[in-house]
Amino acid sequence: MAKKIKKGFRKALSGLLTVLGITSIITACSGTEDGPVMYGPPAPEYGVPGNIYVVEGTVTGAENKPVEGIQVGVVNKDYSAEYSSPDSYYRVSETTDENGNYKLEWWANRDDIEFKIEAVDIDGEENGSYSDKTVEVKFTDENRTGTSMNGPYEDVNYKIENNDISLESSESLK
Repeated sequence: MAKKIKKGFRKALSGLLTVLGITSIITACSGTEDGPVMYGPPAPEYGVPGNIYVVEGTVTGAENKPVEGIQVGVVNKDYSAEYSSPDSYYRVSETTDENGNYKLEWWANRDDIEFKIEAVDIDGEENGSYSDKTVEVKFTDENRTGTSMNGPYEDVNYKIENNDISLESSESLK
């Protein structure tokens, strides 16, 4: 009798675990017709090898004068308005200081070497009105500055200095 009870218990437990396992798979794989619902790009796990990028420069306007209050950001290539919040449009962004200087620093996987940097006038008329501008940067071995440890992996560090961006006054485009 004890063997029959144990056998029945094992079958019931096995059936329950099977149902729970299938339910977990269905839940994990659910999404839309176009694929699973994602909220932003997948986050890198700790210890994944990658690159650390730094871009510095100055934003200038009319007569090559520095412009304060310009938002400079690295456009997130994984951004999709359908799945991401507007906050994830940029990987990283900064506002230029009183001397028009900016510094962007971010981590990306090893395959990323080309990025778009966007300069947007966010303060309106306060420091003049400027048209938005997008520039592309490409990191090469010449920009390599060393390595740093990321768990068991080494991240490669890259830096581009003097990535100056010249904006046109929106007044002159009318």
